[in-house]
Amino acid sequence: MSRRASDSLSLPFQGSGAVAKSAYPRSSARLLPAAWIPARFNPCDDLPRLPNGKVDRRALAPVGAALAATPPGPAFAEVAAKAAPTGEAEAPIQAALQDIWRTLLKRDRVGLDEDFFLLGGHSLLATRLVARIRDRLGVDLPLIRVFEAPTVRGLAAVLAAVLAAVH
Repeated sequence: MSRRASDSLSLPFQGSGAVAKSAYPRSSARLLPAAWIPARFNPCDDLPRLPNGKVDRRALAPVGAALAATPPGPAFAEVAAKAAPTGEAEAPIQAALQDIWRTLLKRDRVGLDEDFFLLGGHSLLATRLVARIRDRLGVDLPLIRVFEAPTVRGLAAVLAAVLAAVH
């Protein structure tokens, strides 16, 4: 099983306490694709600064390397659980959509909550996506649905509802 990109990401943040440490993963899950959510959120009293006031990234690098050797915390497990298939009816649809997206976007992996357009999709690829969905799943999906539900999970829910209404 290949590792997600976020397995090796660590984010230092200014602040402390369990509340802040648990709030960052939850707010990140609402704002970022799953692959961009860091596995570790590391509180620090103060971020190291250069004389010009910018964050000293070189000073952060050794800390990040040391923390990368530690296992991800429970907050990451909570976010990773959200990336699992949502229901029995949607799991095969999600797998089919992921396969189609990997082909169209020329990517090795596609997460359930990654945005089609943020991964490099555009309107012409969206029309190809609709055509592949029609060929593979037998559903004539209006193009607007891709824009309304641009994630595998969202589009799978739309397709599951359409298929349930037909059958």
